[in-house]
Amino acid sequence: MATLSDILVDEDKVKLREWYEERNRRRMREAYRTAGDKLQELVDANKELRTKLVAIHVEGASHTRRGFLESIIEPYLAEASKTGVTLPEVLNATHRLGKVLVRTDAFREIRSQLRRNESIYGGKDELELLVKVKPRSRFFARTSTEIGNNEGSASINTTIRSLFQSADSMSASLSFGTRNRRALDFSFTAPLVALDPEVETWAALHAFARETDWTSSSGCVLREEGMKAVLRMMKGKSRSEFAYEAGVRRVGDLLPEASIRIREEAGSSVRSALTHSWIYDSRDDPSGMSGTRGIYFKTLQELAGGFLGGDAYHLKTSFESQLSRGLLPGITISLAARTGLLYPLGSTPKTALADRFFMGGSSSVRMFKERGMGPHDKGDALGGEIAWSTGVSLIGDIPKKAHWPLKWHAFVNAGRLDAYNPSEDLTPQILEALRKPSLSAGLGLTYMFDPVRIEMNFGMPLVRSAGEKVRKGLQVGVGIEFL
Repeated sequence: MATLSDILVDEDKVKLREWYEERNRRRMREAYRTAGDKLQELVDANKELRTKLVAIHVEGASHTRRGFLESIIEPYLAEASKTGVTLPEVLNATHRLGKVLVRTDAFREIRSQLRRNESIYGGKDELELLVKVKPRSRFFARTSTEIGNNEGSASINTTIRSLFQSADSMSASLSFGTRNRRALDFSFTAPLVALDPEVETWAALHAFARETDWTSSSGCVLREEGMKAVLRMMKGKSRSEFAYEAGVRRVGDLLPEASIRIREEAGSSVRSALTHSWIYDSRDDPSGMSGTRGIYFKTLQELAGGFLGGDAYHLKTSFESQLSRGLLPGITISLAARTGLLYPLGSTPKTALADRFFMGGSSSVRMFKERGMGPHDKGDALGGEIAWSTGVSLIGDIPKKAHWPLKWHAFVNAGRLDAYNPSEDLTPQILEALRKPSLSAGLGLTYMFDPVRIEMNFGMPLVRSAGEKVRKGLQVGVGIEFL
């Protein structure tokens, strides 16, 4: 039997790994929040007590450099050691220091204790902080082999923490299979404490090589090899990323019946691009199944080619948003929207197959086949440069089983994927795409296997464009983000 990780696409696997990492950090933050609540009575009773913090000791950080810890500790020690500070101010500084140590993700347990200065020269109003930590395991490895559903695969995932004893981590993932023939991802991540002692700024390097089997939808196989450098900044509920990515894409292994348009796309292309993405997520339920407050935004801007080099030369932008609210007792309404524009630049404006948008499928516009929307040539999906989609869903509890993760839902999806014609103005083409959407509707069941969502829907397309591939009746989907 295939595992859940094998069912998910590569993008969802990355999101799944990030979700697990954030869940571990969130658990430690909750533990610190609980500890902070217990100190509230002490703070209220000693609001005017004058004291100062003269030392911070960290015990158990055997895999972390002293200089790295000092760069984190120093700002908080300086703040809490000023003459005339009160006990609440000292406690506030030590509590924020604990949250920063949690943010490094280098420790699986952190315990803090304030005590009087043990030095014989210490004053009665002087305190010191003892922080006892238990580091995470430095090495983790997992192997798996799956055989079933007419395919087999083997994979190995390894992680090495604190290679340079600075809360860094190095990960590698390698898998081989009969369907997904090869996937290799290597990454190194570390916080930039010298620039940001709050540990909200990280740098990462990625190297990747993968094959994507598009034979069922576009009659070809896409191979990609490249590298990516990322600067990531987190603040509250938002996250920004600036990245440079360079890679080679090859379209090959064409099926004998591949269309002329796909054959024209065959060959190699080089992509060199600067990207910026921004995510804001304040939802109380990121799945959208029972959310009552908050909203999700994601934007992406990309410049490829030109002074950066490479064959691909374009501007690319995309936007996603989702929110859900309680409509009636036990019933939630979820609204989602996605847009995208790929604008070719240069004297010969043309976009590459690997850069275009694709739409359709269980996590996109439902009741259309995977990559089944937009321009096609003899059944092969060509992708498009102008894309938009939106969805409205009603999600409700199973009668008398409100506690079940299984819910019913009804949906209406709409969207359009078009090719851009460089010989015509852009605005009329966008308006035309908005005026003539494809449309689908249906009913189904959805199961939340946190954070992965599984859907089984029964529906049909109501409106479709010429050449688009539809799926009438039953459709099953597994993923993290749904329209």
